[in-house]
Amino acid sequence: MSAPVDESKLTFRERKELDNARRAGHVAPAVDEDGREINPHVPSFMSSLPFYAQRPGEEVGPTLRHQNRKETKVAVPLDFDRVQRKRQREERTGRTARRGTRRVPYVPGSCRNCGGSHELAACLEKIRPVSRQAATLGYTTVERVAEDVAPGAYEAVLDYEAKRDRWNGYDPREHRRSVEERQRREAERLVARGAGSEQQSTLPGSTDGRTYSLRNRNDTAKYLYNLDVNSAYYDPKSRSMRSNPLPPNDPRSQEFAGDNFVRESGDVREVLAATRFAWEQLDDKVAAAVPNPLANPSAAERAYRTATTEAEAERVARRKAVLEKYGGEEFLRPLPPSLATSPSDDDLLLGGALEDAVDD
Repeated sequence: MSAPVDESKLTFRERKELDNARRAGHVAPAVDEDGREINPHVPSFMSSLPFYAQRPGEEVGPTLRHQNRKETKVAVPLDFDRVQRKRQREERTGRTARRGTRRVPYVPGSCRNCGGSHELAACLEKIRPVSRQAATLGYTTVERVAEDVAPGAYEAVLDYEAKRDRWNGYDPREHRRSVEERQRREAERLVARGAGSEQQSTLPGSTDGRTYSLRNRNDTAKYLYNLDVNSAYYDPKSRSMRSNPLPPNDPRSQEFAGDNFVRESGDVREVLAATRFAWEQLDDKVAAAVPNPLANPSAAERAYRTATTEAEAERVARRKAVLEKYGGEEFLRPLPPSLATSPSDDDLLLGGALEDAVDD
């Protein structure tokens, strides 16, 4: 209860007794001008209307209307109508989204370029050769027209679902424009490729629609090359057969020689030899001259090639010195092709028949 400016000691004692009785619950709490009860534990400096908020000659009792904001909160759920949601957005910003065209005379203090309500420094329109201030017949404006809605008078209160909706306020036309742009680029790409765009490319590296993690249906399965139970092991989980399932003299061994055949082809042997060379140098305690093949593979390969070249040159020089001292180089030359092949049984039979004919 608000305390009067001047009150006697008896009045003060009665007011205190009434406040204590209301706090104890023996007396009904005070009500404001709207009939709502006021908590008796609210201090008087909060329930009393300030002097600057009082009208002249107005006697106001305890009230809390000056403690509340004058606003109208409207919940906007996800299933709200689009028109109503647009209206709430306009009311929340204080300006409507309606864009009108009307002829309005120039108002002093408005933009001298377009005639809007902003200043000339904040104008985003193109600089016109004839300003709106100099035009005498008025101008045509497409500026947003503000309605009689004060900014902040309405505040949209989103519910739990709408506040956490990542697509709230999203315009689907943005996605439609991106789809149309992608379709336009695809059409231009097909036109640029020409008439052969529908045919599949046969160049290396082009896709043919197959999944290379699976076996081609036209190829023979690995486990069907050799049905012997003691042949190479086939791992069904990884679909791998590492060793060669066929004997070396089988002509089909050229088709499939095991999965490890690919791992031993190319520069695999060279890399293993370079790694072994680095390990041997490390064991010989000369690792300072050979870099680590994992930390610096280029330098390690260069050191391996240098050492290999020097060893080959030393071997050739030693061989040449031995041949110059003892001779016998003619015995190291390769045989001619006619003498390199051994005679077959048919040649021996034919030679024996010729000898018999000569003897006769």
